[in-house]
Amino acid sequence: MAVVAAHLRKQRIFVYPYLDDWLIKASSYLEAQQHFKWTLQLLQKLGLQVNLLKSTATPVQRLHYLGAIVDTKLGNVFPSEEGRLSILQKCKRLQERPQATARLVASLLGSMASCIHLVPNARLHMRPLQENLEDQWCQLRDDWENKVLLSPHTLQSLKWWCLPSNLLVGIPFQQRPPSQTIVRDVSLLGWGAHMEHLRVQGEWSQRESLYHINLLELRAVHLALKAFLPSLRAEPLLLQTDNVATMYYVNKQGGTRSRILSREAQTIWHWLLARNLSLVAIHLPGIQNVQADALNRVMDENHEWVLHDDVVHSIFALWGTPSIDLFATPENKKCQNFASRYYHPGTLGNALWISWSGAFLYAFPPLPLIPAVLQKLSNAQTKMILIAPEWPRQWWFPDLLHRSLKPHIRLPYRPDLLTKFRGQISHPNPSSLSLAAWLLR
Repeated sequence: MAVVAAHLRKQRIFVYPYLDDWLIKASSYLEAQQHFKWTLQLLQKLGLQVNLLKSTATPVQRLHYLGAIVDTKLGNVFPSEEGRLSILQKCKRLQERPQATARLVASLLGSMASCIHLVPNARLHMRPLQENLEDQWCQLRDDWENKVLLSPHTLQSLKWWCLPSNLLVGIPFQQRPPSQTIVRDVSLLGWGAHMEHLRVQGEWSQRESLYHINLLELRAVHLALKAFLPSLRAEPLLLQTDNVATMYYVNKQGGTRSRILSREAQTIWHWLLARNLSLVAIHLPGIQNVQADALNRVMDENHEWVLHDDVVHSIFALWGTPSIDLFATPENKKCQNFASRYYHPGTLGNALWISWSGAFLYAFPPLPLIPAVLQKLSNAQTKMILIAPEWPRQWWFPDLLHRSLKPHIRLPYRPDLLTKFRGQISHPNPSSLSLAAWLLR
C-alpha cells in the first residue's frame, strides 16, 4: 500500500494511510471531493474493496480518525468521546475503590498515555498514578491481579481527568513559537541566568551544594523563572540548557528514571501552569563542553552530510543566492549568515527558532527535520531553497510539490556529492537518497 500512497502523493494528494484507515486532506471542499474520487477509482482499479458504509465520502471539517477527533476548522485535535468516557469510567472505579488491581491501574495509564498528543499537559497529570503503580508493583515480579493502594495524592490527581473542560481543550496543529529565551548556567557553587537584557544569579546553600548537579540544574530553572516572572509574557518560553537531563525532564513534564528529578520538573510545571505559562527546552552545549559535545554529536553524523560547493553554486546561479544557511557551521556554511542546530561562534541561533520572515533561505536539514522545516515555512513570508529527497512515500512529499515555485532540480551524481569530516569521508551511495533542490514559498 506504500506504493499506492506514493503514486497518489505524486499527484499532489495528501493521503495518510494507517493499515486500512486512510485520511485525505485538501485545501477546499471541491479539492477534497476530487481527491477522494481519484483515490477511490485507483483503489478499485487495483482490485481493492473499499467499505463505503464505513467511509466518510463527503468532505468534512471534523472527523474521527485513529481514536482522535481532527477539527480542521479550529485547527485542533481532541480525544474521541469513546476515549474520554473510557478514562472517566476507570477514574470513577478507582475513586470508589482506591485499592484496585494492577491491571486496572495500568489500563488507565494506557488510556491516559494515548492522550499525550491530544490533551495539553496529559503527561504531567498522569505522573502521580504512574509513580503510585511503580512504588507498589513490578511487571517482572508481580501478578497483574495484585492489588495497588492509591494514595490520597493520586486520588486527588484523578479529579483533573474527570473534568471535561481539561480533556476538551485540544492541541493545535501548529504550536506557537517561543517569544522569550532563558539561558542559565549552573555549578556546585551557584547559578546564573539571563533573559534578554535581564540578569540574575544566586548561591546554593550548604545543603543544596551537596545535591546532584542534575537536580541543581532543574532547581536553577525554577529560580530563574521566579526571578523573571514580572517580565514573562503569557506565551511559550524557550529554555536553552547544556544539561540533557534538564531538557528531558522539562519537555516530558517529569520522567521515570529519577523520582527526585521528576518531582522537581513537576513542581516547575505546576508553577508555570498556575501563571498561564509554558516552557520548551533545547540543548545548547556550554563553552566548556564544546569538545565533549562534538564527540556526542558523532552519533548524529549520518544526518549531517555536506553538499559539494560546486553543486550548491550551480543552484544559486539559477535561483539566486540566499542570505542565510539554516543548518550549518562556520566551516561548511554556504551563505554569508548561518543558523545551526547547536551552538557555534557567529551563529544567528537555532535554525528552527529564529525568525525566517523576509529572508531568502537555504536549508539542507537532517532528513528527520524536514517536516518541522515545512511547518515553520508555512508561517513565514519568505522563499527557501531546500535540499530534500524526492521520496513520494513520505507523507510530506505533496507539501513540497504544492509549495514549489519552479520544477525541482535533481542533484547530479558525483562520488563526492556528499562528504563529512571536512571532505575526508564521502557518502557511499548518494544516489540512493534521490536528493533534489526545491525552490519553495
